[in-house]
Amino acid sequence: MKSSSGKSSAGILFVLKLVLLFFSAHAVNTILHELSHALMACALGIRSTMFHLFVNPDLAHARQTEIILVAAIGPIFSLGLGTLSWVAYRKSRTLTLKLLMLYSATFGISIFLGNLFSTAFAGDFNAVANAAGIPFAIRSAATAIGLMLLVGFMYRMGGQFVSFGLSLEGGKMKAVAATTVLPALLGTGVMILAYLPLPINLIIGMMGECFFWLFAAIGGYRSLNPNIVPGPTALPSLHWLDITLALITLGIVRVMLTGINFTP
Repeated sequence: MKSSSGKSSAGILFVLKLVLLFFSAHAVNTILHELSHALMACALGIRSTMFHLFVNPDLAHARQTEIILVAAIGPIFSLGLGTLSWVAYRKSRTLTLKLLMLYSATFGISIFLGNLFSTAFAGDFNAVANAAGIPFAIRSAATAIGLMLLVGFMYRMGGQFVSFGLSLEGGKMKAVAATTVLPALLGTGVMILAYLPLPINLIIGMMGECFFWLFAAIGGYRSLNPNIVPGPTALPSLHWLDITLALITLGIVRVMLTGINFTP
């Protein structure tokens, strides 16, 4: 039987594992999302500069269709990546890979839904709506639909994350906090530090994303039995691959800080 200190250490290492995987999956999803914008612009003969969180395409002389294509490809690509990651998550047998793919699926699909939610005021689909001259009423409807879908999606994903923490002692609240709340808060903090310097609006935006993890926590809580007891399976522990992946991702993020030029 493990001592209380041993169980506490296992819990801390479990949360640290989730924080590192949160950071790696979020950063990779974001980089690939922005890369899709840059590659589409390049394919259309438009110069752009790609940074870790955004792309600056030269759209001054671009046609309406080109602007729509460059803006729309990002969230569409993210949806595809998220869907493929979900398939990989369901087929994976290694706990580290399952968790990484679960985070990748969550971020990929939520990036698409987040852009749908922001159609009325910002983001890629807002750029599409501006270029296409879509009426504000339709944009508002898209925003409402995006919000409902994003909330429902995060609610359903909460049960998936909590299932990895069933061996934690302390009841439902501890399992939910360790698998959804703490990784989201600490992972976002790691991301902000890794991406500095950042404009304040981007920092606020990254912090605002944490709000939707509240629905994952609610969904995770409601997915558990009222009288949960720790299971016999050990918690997924911190692995050297978690640290290596996070360090490689951090290195890529810092390299991209100065920007990468895409010239047709």
